[in-house]
Amino acid sequence: FEQFKLLVKTTDKISFANSQPANLRPLFSAIAKIPNNELNLTIQAGEKLANSIKNGNTNDAKMLEDTFSQLHKTYKALPIEATRVIMSQAPAQARPILAVAKEMDEKTVKNIAKDIPDIVEAGKKLQDSNTKNADSLSHIDPDAVGRIHSHYKALNNKAKRALIKEIPEQARPMAKAMAHMETKILCSIVNQLPELTKAMEIVMKKNDNGNNNGTNDAKIAELKRLEAAKKLHRVFKQIPSKARQEMAEVLPKEVRGVVEMADGIAEDDIGIILNTIDDKSNNSNNNNMHDDDGGEDEDINNIEKGRKKKTKEQIQKEKMMQGAKLVARAEARRLWKWVLAGPTSLRVLTFLCGTSLIISGSIG
Repeated sequence: FEQFKLLVKTTDKISFANSQPANLRPLFSAIAKIPNNELNLTIQAGEKLANSIKNGNTNDAKMLEDTFSQLHKTYKALPIEATRVIMSQAPAQARPILAVAKEMDEKTVKNIAKDIPDIVEAGKKLQDSNTKNADSLSHIDPDAVGRIHSHYKALNNKAKRALIKEIPEQARPMAKAMAHMETKILCSIVNQLPELTKAMEIVMKKNDNGNNNGTNDAKIAELKRLEAAKKLHRVFKQIPSKARQEMAEVLPKEVRGVVEMADGIAEDDIGIILNTIDDKSNNSNNNNMHDDDGGEDEDINNIEKGRKKKTKEQIQKEKMMQGAKLVARAEARRLWKWVLAGPTSLRVLTFLCGTSLIISGSIG
């Protein structure tokens, strides 16, 4: 590139580009067609930015705005073949930024550029935060998260899609969810992360001491678990439905179904949901266990076991009816909320059809 800068005539630049290895040829061919004035401005902007970073002088907002604006203008004008070469030569951590930059508009670039010192500082705070346990989550700075999120929200859809395509697959559901989140709500949730994490731990740790279900300690533990679940539910309902759908991909399998009908679930239904999750877990464990009782004991206690089995079946039916009623109530609330949002004849008709299906499904 240093040799290329010394060339003045366009014909010399094109000849130089043609003499390069095949993988670099598209880039130099594209640069050869950039007018000299424009190319010189871009080179100067790059050198100014590099020197500022080297000297630790990155607090000049005007300088950052001008240099990034010039670099972005030239980069965006390059053909796709040239940008692919740049992407292939760039470090892995820079590729998402380059992919997004190609799709960004000039105004957004300027807004981000002048805010870069604060964004970098916010990123450092996030990296320094240890997210392995609930207590350490309190070190995450909500303002830092909010600043980064507000810039992410300002990206156009093409830029967001380009970023999501470049980041690791496991991070994509959360990135998609963040596009539907409001910054204010996100900062509020970040503030509550330590207590929400503890609440999740309480909810997922069910009471396994079956013989102590009647004791005060067991009842207190169940009440705490119920309150923890309600707290999670209240916060979860603050999240827009589109964001919830994306986040569902990273949630435990046991609760994904609940996410789909979260709008229709009331706090009074949370206890039924917890019982359903526990029943599924218990049934799974019981299916994996083998009956080691002797044949004589089974013959002696046959009648008693039959009675217990009948009682269990009755309890199971009652729980199934509770679950059916819960789904019916939740879906009815969702449909009613949907109809109220825009009561056109088609939606009213669909609401009536949906209500019929719910009633017939519950009876079935």
